[in-house]
Amino acid sequence: MYILLVAGILISFILTFFLYPPFITKAKKWVPKRIQQNIRPNVYQLHQKKEGTPNLGGLLILVAISLLVPLLAASTNTYILLAAAWSFGLLGLLDDILGTKGKTFFGLTPLMKLFFQCTLALLTSLLCFFIGQSNELSISLVGLHLNNPLIIIPFFVLLYVSTTNAVNITDGLDQLAGSLLAWCYLFFTIIAILQQRSDIASFTCVILGSLFAFLWYNRHPARIFMGDTGSMSHGALITTLAILLKMPLILLVLGLPFIIETGSVILQRIWKKVFGRRIFLLSPLHHHFEKKGYSEQKIVLGFTIFGFICFCISLLLAAVA
Repeated sequence: MYILLVAGILISFILTFFLYPPFITKAKKWVPKRIQQNIRPNVYQLHQKKEGTPNLGGLLILVAISLLVPLLAASTNTYILLAAAWSFGLLGLLDDILGTKGKTFFGLTPLMKLFFQCTLALLTSLLCFFIGQSNELSISLVGLHLNNPLIIIPFFVLLYVSTTNAVNITDGLDQLAGSLLAWCYLFFTIIAILQQRSDIASFTCVILGSLFAFLWYNRHPARIFMGDTGSMSHGALITTLAILLKMPLILLVLGLPFIIETGSVILQRIWKKVFGRRIFLLSPLHHHFEKKGYSEQKIVLGFTIFGFICFCISLLLAAVA
């Protein structure tokens, strides 16, 4: 089993690593206005040099894992994971294309995006509940066990929508979202091994290999960005993994960096509406630190260390439970 897991990481890394250079070259030439990153007006001064960087790095990860998973980790659960990744990834791809076409910045309207996210979340939640056998919500520390689909499925939908948006918001600096996601996938790999779910463990190893290759090209200054295609697909993936491994609430700890980033945006809007001024210099929180004068590398390092702490606490909670 362990040989297969290591092979999954290595094969996935090598495949993705050598595919990225021609992919980046093609991405720069193929209708640049549609696939290159435009910088939001309020962060343009911070990231002016990044304008024109290809914005579909997450798409190649989806392609790579779709090629390798049927060979290394084919099962009902891994196909549910692929379905979740591709459905949300295609929604992100649509947002990437609409968000850069004609030099606009926000893609789908918030209501349109929310509608599609809720629809995809509902479909994926039904797959997990009825086919993936994730039909119980348990909190062993307090002795709570629920198996009512009228409670569990809406909770899963909420988890999908909030997590995909949180990862999307966090994807604002080179290597930031990718580094935090790596801790999440490592955690789920360990849990899958402990639960003897070799198919899921093989899947997460394939993801880790591709993600490591992406991080190489996403290092500062990034040659390619994850884009909504990547952030939304990865948000759906870590949610599905948490659900299939029957520990969805662990995302409240494991995904705490994403929650804080999202919370900073919500708090900023509420504070400005109520008091007429901003609580942060710029939101999400990573842009606030940039405005304070911290370099991207220092901010990413700080978040990565925080992500590691959340990873360790999650392991402790999983051991106790």
